[in-house]
Amino acid sequence: MLQIGRISGLHEFKTEAIRQGQSVCEEFERRSEDISRELQIGLASSSLSFLSVSDAEFASACNAFITPHQFTTHLFALSATIYLHLVIFGYQSGSETLKSMVSEAVTLIRRHIPAELTHALVCPLYIIGSAARSEDEALFRHVFSSPPLLDPSLEHRAKFLPILEEIWRMRETGWEWETNIQLSGSSLLLI
Repeated sequence: MLQIGRISGLHEFKTEAIRQGQSVCEEFERRSEDISRELQIGLASSSLSFLSVSDAEFASACNAFITPHQFTTHLFALSATIYLHLVIFGYQSGSETLKSMVSEAVTLIRRHIPAELTHALVCPLYIIGSAARSEDEALFRHVFSSPPLLDPSLEHRAKFLPILEEIWRMRETGWEWETNIQLSGSSLLLI
């Protein structure tokens, strides 16, 4: 969560520099490298490091050992890494780096998402969903629209599906993280 806050500040720093007609400077690069390093250290030291998307058989054998706490921590770290990439480079549909990060996050979600924690995962799910590949959009449609939406603590999930749908439509013509902020308005504060 701390890194997500730092990335938000980095995005604001970049946005302000652009408004003032300045180019991205060394300070931006330094801050983004610091955040990236912290995220990579956190992911590398995570007890979930045995989850290799390249070794599905081994990952499946380890499923029983992943606690909800480990899942949540790892999912937030992956979403922060995706968020940082989007702030630095914008959305590039051909980016292999972005595809790899999203693929790892989607694999983790498909295998381990604890239904009882879905309401607490709106933030990482929204970030990952905004960069999801078209073949993964159905997963996010399911997560953001599945019951129990009547529970007041879960009602904010339904507010994000229409935003994600709009992002997915807009990505083909050009999309930046700023678009997420504009589309979500005050709803983004809910996550």
